[in-house]
Amino acid sequence: MDVNENILKILRNKDLSEYVVATSVTDTDQVRFSASSKDLFNHWSEKSAAIFISRGRKIFSTTISNVAAPESEIDRAVSILNTLPENSNYMGMSDSKHSYGSLRKFKKIDADIDDVASTILHSALDSGSDRAAGLVYNEFSTVYLDTQINEVEYSEGGLHVLVRSFAGEGTGQESTHLGFDSRRSVKNLEKMGREATETAKLGSKFSEGKPGKYDILMSPYLVGNLMTYGSSLFSAYSVDAGMSCFEDKIGQKVASGMVNLVDDPLNFNGDAAVQVDEEATPTRRLPMIEDGILKTYLHSTSTARKFGTKTTGNAGIISPHPWQLNLLPGKESVDEILHEMKHGLFIKNAWYTRFQDYRNGIFSTVPRDGIFTVENGEITGSIRGIRISDAIPSILKNIDKVSREQMNVKWWQEIHSSFMPYVLARDVNVSKSF
Repeated sequence: MDVNENILKILRNKDLSEYVVATSVTDTDQVRFSASSKDLFNHWSEKSAAIFISRGRKIFSTTISNVAAPESEIDRAVSILNTLPENSNYMGMSDSKHSYGSLRKFKKIDADIDDVASTILHSALDSGSDRAAGLVYNEFSTVYLDTQINEVEYSEGGLHVLVRSFAGEGTGQESTHLGFDSRRSVKNLEKMGREATETAKLGSKFSEGKPGKYDILMSPYLVGNLMTYGSSLFSAYSVDAGMSCFEDKIGQKVASGMVNLVDDPLNFNGDAAVQVDEEATPTRRLPMIEDGILKTYLHSTSTARKFGTKTTGNAGIISPHPWQLNLLPGKESVDEILHEMKHGLFIKNAWYTRFQDYRNGIFSTVPRDGIFTVENGEITGSIRGIRISDAIPSILKNIDKVSREQMNVKWWQEIHSSFMPYVLARDVNVSKSF
């Protein structure tokens, strides 16, 4: 591919077993608002290249900062490769020749992000927010990917909108992430500011939470936070390294029958959609959990060869990962689920999710931006000062209800955005947060 030809010419003369070059040309627009006014307008264009190289089972990857004159950086990469030991777990890249005739072509989303920011900011303030802050990004990337066998050009990107609202000591946040096929209008985005303010106002008066076991109605933001942070547990690389609670669980029940989880990379309503993986294998919709049964791990060619199966189109050449998780919706509305709750919590979001034990899926996370008590189907108050301290296997097995509503969500530390419903999880362990 012409964009990568300068790098490819050098790599071809380095006596390498395999190589991958991925050059991204990215165009981004940004509007930021804070202290209740728009205060930052940015536009930037970037060109970056990443390479993966191998010689036998020696492997190395790096980024190229000077794409126009990459010789010295490539020489250094090869020099480092020569000093490395062989990786006994590395089984090579795909040697299949692919046809990419069915790949879809896209253009940058046509959106006035200044207008989007104004609409959301004013809707938050008009709803009674003391102040509001947020970001709007419109990002479009063209990726040029070359291996020794395949070459492909594809597009990534989307519109990312985030608002945080403040009322007294209460906070609320909403976000959305729109892909190339999304038809959601600016008018529909307006309710984000309203909903963030409503959450902030509900949480402006609070009491201290108490530790214990709770039934928790989790919003799509919280569910997405836990599932994307926990997504490495499904990687064959993590399983092989002893860093997954799903080791030896293929074909076994790992969640309640309400749980149907897929990797959905070709759903272009979402901004994390991608048509090929990092070794140029076409991606596909991949059922991961069906009716609570674990169906597959996520594989690259290397991990698939070690496990005696086929790649799932999820390379990371070394560590496979999902592209765009989709927890399929249920049949009840979130209002119906809430009204059926006798005693529990409704939690909108969480920050600082950390795993203490990957092998058993043990984690903790700090709920924020809306923690509400529920009694007899009604929200009765707001609390703070708690931490969810539990394990992914327990959460999955204790999911009792899944809403028919679904959102495309991503919070600020998550890996990728995802499609998530509301879920009701029983007997979730809550501790104090200090």
